[in-house]
Amino acid sequence: MPVEPDAFVAAMSHHWQTTLRNVTSSSLEAVWHQMASTFNHQIATAGTPGGQRWKVLQPATGTGKSQGLAVYCAMLPPIAHPGVLIVTRLKSQADEIARTVNILAGEQVSVAYHGDTSIATEALIFCPVLVITHRAYEIGMDAINRGQPNVSNWSRYHAWGEGTRKLVVIDEALDIIEEAQIDLSQVKFVQAVIPFTVAEDHPAEMNAIATLEDILVRIARLTRDREKPERERVLALAMPNVFDMTPLRRALKDIRLDQRLLHRRDDEQNRKLRKHYDTILRDIQATLENWSWYAKKLGDHTMNTARLIVPDDINGAVILDATASSNLIYKLFDSRVDIVPVPSKARAYGNVTLHVSMGHAVGKSTMVKAAKEEGPRLVANLKATLGQHRKVFVCCHQFVEPQLVSLDTGFDQFEVGHWNAIDGRNDWQDFDTAVIFGLPYRDKVWSANTFMALRGLQDTAWLNSEGDRPFENYRDVRHSLEIGQLVVNIVQAINRVRCRRVVNATGDCLPTDVFILLPSDTTGREVLASIKLEMPGINVVAWNYAKTSTTTRKPRRSHHGEALIRYAGSMRDGRRSVSDIRRHLSIPASSWERLAADIRNPGSDLCKALVAHGVAYSCTRVGKTQRAYLAKG
Repeated sequence: MPVEPDAFVAAMSHHWQTTLRNVTSSSLEAVWHQMASTFNHQIATAGTPGGQRWKVLQPATGTGKSQGLAVYCAMLPPIAHPGVLIVTRLKSQADEIARTVNILAGEQVSVAYHGDTSIATEALIFCPVLVITHRAYEIGMDAINRGQPNVSNWSRYHAWGEGTRKLVVIDEALDIIEEAQIDLSQVKFVQAVIPFTVAEDHPAEMNAIATLEDILVRIARLTRDREKPERERVLALAMPNVFDMTPLRRALKDIRLDQRLLHRRDDEQNRKLRKHYDTILRDIQATLENWSWYAKKLGDHTMNTARLIVPDDINGAVILDATASSNLIYKLFDSRVDIVPVPSKARAYGNVTLHVSMGHAVGKSTMVKAAKEEGPRLVANLKATLGQHRKVFVCCHQFVEPQLVSLDTGFDQFEVGHWNAIDGRNDWQDFDTAVIFGLPYRDKVWSANTFMALRGLQDTAWLNSEGDRPFENYRDVRHSLEIGQLVVNIVQAINRVRCRRVVNATGDCLPTDVFILLPSDTTGREVLASIKLEMPGINVVAWNYAKTSTTTRKPRRSHHGEALIRYAGSMRDGRRSVSDIRRHLSIPASSWERLAADIRNPGSDLCKALVAHGVAYSCTRVGKTQRAYLAKG
């Protein structure tokens, strides 16, 4: 064995107690023993059919999975080293893991490789432990799956000495499904953008695009004329013989789209426009070369497809995923995945109180519209419930974030993060309160795409069946996928605060309050039940959010600079008038004057932050009136 499990448990216990100042237990030691045994098994079976199977370990948040991985890598023997590839979500996490391994090993055995490093790719073969990001690994898998290995550094990631790395460990779940969606307006736009001379040189590609337009128009008319139109249906259509968009995508790189569409020369805008239309052409090809199905989405007529990016013949990996039990994707992928049962009682959440308020619309559009009024109301309610001396972390939708960060709450600390930008972060690990302010619902198309990418194309009856899309013990697999994804995100968000840390031998954490708004429908009830399963022992109480006293003094807004920075981060390309932004963020004229001075000062922190988001300040004069804007892109 590369690392004897009992020796690993002893080393991990010492590190856990001495360096990290945590408390160990027999349950935690069972989790660590399982980690070492699984890593050893994967190394021993590398290059065999057994080694091609993926292993999913489910150590609960706070049981030391990342630290345990670092300790294990530091204990590997320098002679006959198996070679390890670690895949983590963020660049900062890659840097931290590599640094921890080196400190524990007492020498340079680990390197983080990503866009911010200057290591030559040729040198990676000499790094015993290499750490990369999820995105780099996903790009590599996709390149291999498409038969284009030279498009990525995949071979260099896996090369070690004169052979290949025997252990790949992935921290948190990968995004293994690539989706493509095309709607009628996109097809029409891309046809209009391509100059006539270019279109003449690529008749086969233009014919394929025209065929796709015709298909979408016919489907739109068919669904409109039906007495009860189907919102979703599988397409059995005659596709064009040629649908490779690669030559046309190459030709697009030579077109000055900025001059053609904006009537001015702007290299940055040209780059963004080129990328936008290149993505459309890529999705057109994906739609034409794979199975497709129709969905009417927010009034748009769309064709959809998806595919699994995991190649059939790559060596398996060990995935460390604390919320694997809620992720149905692993069960859909079961022919290649072994989910390892987790040792029980490693964590207990009896010191966590979950305050639940039911009956709310918590989707993105509703929360964004209500953010201006609901932000102060939320803070007033929390202060009335908790008192002032608390450290509060709120997870919300990105477009709600600017409204919350502008509030002068009076809490000891009050910080806000948004969905898809918090996973794996430890910024709030000392906070005593977490608030889930809006749920990260996924597009309804996602669940069908995911199922069919893993299990093959289904028929129209399956797509349109109401609550009857069975899979194993799941009566409605699409609904179960959607619930599972919600729970994974919610539990990850809750465990950004101090409930993630074990403080005693029974697996408890310090007292923590969690607040969540849920709908009263089936989704709300199932999400709540799943949170209780993922966090055993959690105390659930009613949260009287709807009964907040109207006499409670609402917090004033004063952090306008931070709100403006968050707003800039969420802006789409285009121009927004300062008057609209001020109104949206409730910035008074006197405060704006101070902000505007900083925005115009290239040396100010505010100006630098806006530039980092690609946002610039500009003024135009219309007659005697001067109008100010923030522009992005």
